[in-house]
Amino acid sequence: MPGFMLNPASNVLCPHGMRALVVPSQARVLVDGLPATTVRDQYLVAGCPFTSGTAPMPCVRVQWVRPAARVLVDGAPALLIDSGGIGVQGPGVPNGPMVVASTQARVAGS
Repeated sequence: MPGFMLNPASNVLCPHGMRALVVPSQARVLVDGLPATTVRDQYLVAGCPFTSGTAPMPCVRVQWVRPAARVLVDGAPALLIDSGGIGVQGPGVPNGPMVVASTQARVAGS
């Protein structure tokens, strides 16, 4: 299913409301003037308040499960608004689905 492509200005939130910031791995392909993001990019979450009892279990990064099937950026699948990110704790334990609250609305892929 087609969806708009993500870039660093896209508002990606962990399940607990903290914004994920991206470290782009390429700068040649731009979407709305910013690097298109791919599965190679690191999406990092800082300040997630999630705890279980008294133990902090914050989301620290995003793991993408459904990148674009037909759009590659520098050889890597692009990330779309419906790419299905999961907020992940430090040891790799999933915390829940990410929310893409907003993204650019010019370039779509599938």
